[in-house]
Amino acid sequence: MDGSALPTPHASGVGAHLFHRVIAAYPAAKALLPALRMIVVAGPRIDPATLPAQDGLEVQPYVHEPYRHLAACDIAVVQGGLTTTMELTTSRRPFLYFRGARDGPQSADRLPSG
Repeated sequence: MDGSALPTPHASGVGAHLFHRVIAAYPAAKALLPALRMIVVAGPRIDPATLPAQDGLEVQPYVHEPYRHLAACDIAVVQGGLTTTMELTTSRRPFLYFRGARDGPQSADRLPSG
């Protein structure tokens, strides 16, 4: 892994707490993978200014054609979002999926295994 991680939020903005945890873990991950680059896509409901700054971390409020970024990342961290998870699955990109408290169990049931 040459190192690009892409955390993305649920469109409702409920993923802010997940972002804070992922960003807090970034220095430890970067120590293990010095070339690691992380791009956080805040989305429409999370103010990028509310996310902590880290060296080597890029926070974007929006990216054009996000499916292209998802297809190019080495790993994605996502909360909810059937479209996002299906784009990652179709592109055969690894991802960590964290179901939100408001997500129904059917969201996880739709993800293919293997």
